[in-house]
This record gives sequence, structure tokens and C-alpha cells, in this order.
Amino acid sequence: MYVALNLIFLAILILLFRHWANGQPLAKYLLPALAVKLVAGVAIGILYQYYYQGGDTLFLFEQSGHLAGLLRNSPRAFWFFPHETQFKDLYYFGVFKDLNPRVLFFGKFTAIFHLLTGGNYWLIGAYYSLFSLVGLWLCANQLAHRFKSAAPALAWSFFFFPSTALWSSGLLKESLLWGFLGTATALVLHHLYRAPDKARAAPLRILHAAGHLTLFAGCLYGLFQLKYYYLAALIPSLAALVIARAVQLRAKARWGPTLVFVVMFTGFLGIATQLHPSLHPEKLAVSLVRNYEVMADATDIDNLVYYSFAPNRLSVVQNMPRAWWAALFVPLPWEAGSNPLKMLVGLENLGLLCLAIYQLFGLAQTIKAKQPVFPPGTWPLAMAGLAYIALLAVMLALATANIGTLLRYKNGFMPFFVALLLPKRTSRGSTRSQLDFGARL
Repeated sequence: MYVALNLIFLAILILLFRHWANGQPLAKYLLPALAVKLVAGVAIGILYQYYYQGGDTLFLFEQSGHLAGLLRNSPRAFWFFPHETQFKDLYYFGVFKDLNPRVLFFGKFTAIFHLLTGGNYWLIGAYYSLFSLVGLWLCANQLAHRFKSAAPALAWSFFFFPSTALWSSGLLKESLLWGFLGTATALVLHHLYRAPDKARAAPLRILHAAGHLTLFAGCLYGLFQLKYYYLAALIPSLAALVIARAVQLRAKARWGPTLVFVVMFTGFLGIATQLHPSLHPEKLAVSLVRNYEVMADATDIDNLVYYSFAPNRLSVVQNMPRAWWAALFVPLPWEAGSNPLKMLVGLENLGLLCLAIYQLFGLAQTIKAKQPVFPPGTWPLAMAGLAYIALLAVMLALATANIGTLLRYKNGFMPFFVALLLPKRTSRGSTRSQLDFGARL
């Protein structure tokens, strides 16, 4: 009964999603993208159950089941758990193995779907895959509005790139992450670049804006609860973009928005360090080293991302080049050994490395020809994307010693990075010499 009702409900949601998506730049990719996400969600479950024989998704499903029971018996206990001692004493010992805030948030969020589906792991995974696709879809389409020639590249990088499609599907924190991250980013881009809506009455415009603001705040809250360091990279990038865009609309000098973005990004980055005690400038290096060492102790040497650094700022800066390399291109095929999954990821990374080299040559040609690097009006947005990728990549890589874990974590920026690398042609039949970097994302 639960299965039938949920399948009907999922079908209704998909039909509504498809109807709403008509007319969007990437509308023709929706059904293939949906199929890929649902299959990937099932693949995640199979991978963890039969290949890894355990892991995050199964542990989190078990925890959400306990919380679902708590919700069924006492909503008040569920809401306050574990902050009131009586609830901690009743439910913690022998049941809850991890009271990390992000595990609790994910467990409570999933507990609702646990009750809705009757505790069906695969149905919960389907809901989460759909939620992830909505965030990816919103973000990719907003970018496609700005970079029209990049639509196929955006579709590939956000919907079909193997690592992104797999590790942002099913019952994983990364699925919720992209639902929140993609929606929040899309809302900012929508209001930043859209034309004024004069046809709609003022009260409706206010109500529409209030609804979007509430949704945006909810996405930021969810993102903070799940992965606060992603939020620490997103806020400076988007905030600096908003101000640089305002300057761009008024300033005549080309360098004006660039200078404003750099100054504002630096300032907002300082504010973002106050989001969590581990991000405070005086504690950040210590937190990175501690997280790295804890994970390194539990990681097999074949899966270890090795750094030799001390808990101080100078050492962190010295290890940044290695961290960027690890976040973007590790492992490569010759580092995979006999592990088939690492080999597949290695081939994927080798393709990205070749694309990066190709784009560097294209960039050199563009600069030499004194052509615009990005389409007119999109430079602040491009800077925001580059800043977000660079900041999040280095933070994740320095704090993560395990290659497999890093592969999952870096999906928070990988769609942007892949879209940046994929080439675009300005017209049918263009040759490589006629490709200009301005036609690329």
C-alpha cells in the first residue's frame, strides 16, 4: 500500500515538474536527467549494500528509522532531541551512535520521509534524487539563461557527468545538499539578472519576493546544518557578485566590477569565518589539520591524499597547490591500482585534465587576440564561480585525507568546474582557431 501510494505521488510530482520546466533553456534534457538520477539513486544503494557492505547511506537510514519512531511516539521529544537530558537518556545509549549536528539534521529530515514511505529505503532515495535534481535543474537553467551557447555543456556537467550524477543521488547528504545549494544559487541569479516585472501588481510582487526570500533563507539554513563550510564558500561568492553586478550596471570602466568583486569577496569571506567556530581565522588551520589527521588514521594508504603540514597558516598556504590538484584531478588512472572504481574515476579525471590544458591554450589565444574572456556582462558571474570553486576545493581537500570521501564531497563544486572546462562552439562548423574563450562558460 505504501509503495503504490508513493509511486503515484512521485509520478504526480514528476508530471508537475515536467509541466513547469517547459520553456526552460534545458527543457529537452529533463526526462533523460530524471532517468539518470533515479537509476543513480538505486545504484548508490546497491553500491553501499553489496560492494562496500555498509557506509553512510545505510547508517543514516537506520538512524532516521529510530528518529521516525520517536516522531511517531512523541513529536515533542523528536523536536527537542537530544537537547533535553531526559530524551538523551532515553534514546541515545545503544541506539544513536553519532550526535553530530549534521547527522541529526539529516536523520530528522529523513525521518519524515521514513514515515511517509513506511520505511522503504528505495522510495526515500527516489524522493532525494528528485530533490537533488530540482536544485541542479534550477541552477543550471539560470546559468543557461546567462550563457546561451553553453546549454549542452551545462546539461552534461549538471545532469550527466558520472560522478555528479552518482554522488548527488539517493539517500545521501549530498542529495539534500544540491537541493539547497542549487535552489539558493538559482534564486540569487534569478533576481539579479531578471528584467523588472511591471505587469504584476505591486502586492503580488511583494508576496512573490517574500516567498522567494523565505525559500532562500530555508535553503541557507539547510545548507548550514548539512555542510557549513559549503555555505562559507557560497556566501562570499554570491554577496560579492550582487555588489559587483550593481557596479557593472553603472560603471564605465571595465576594471571597476573586478576590483569591487575582489574587495567585497575578501570582506564577506571575513564575515563567513564567523559562521562556525572551526572557521575562525585563529582556529581554521588547527581544524583543518585535526580533521585531516583523524581521517588519515582511518584511511588505507592506497586511498590516502598525503600532505605534510602543520597547524599554522603558513603551512596551509604552502599546501594549497597540492590541495587544488587533489580536489580537481586526483586520482588519475595510474594511481588506481587494481580498484575498478578508482580506475573509472581516474579516467574521468584524466579527461578533465586534458580539457583543462585545452582551455589554457584557448585562454592564451584569447588574451593574445585581445578578445573578451567571457561574454559581455557575465564577468562578475564568472568571477563568482571561479572564487567559489577555488575556495571550496582547497578547504575540502585540506580537511579530507580519503580519496573516496573527497570524491563525494567535491560534488558541491564539480558541476561548475566541468561546465567551465567543456568547450562550446560559437557556430556550426567553427574550427578550433575560431573558438574564442568568450563563447565558453
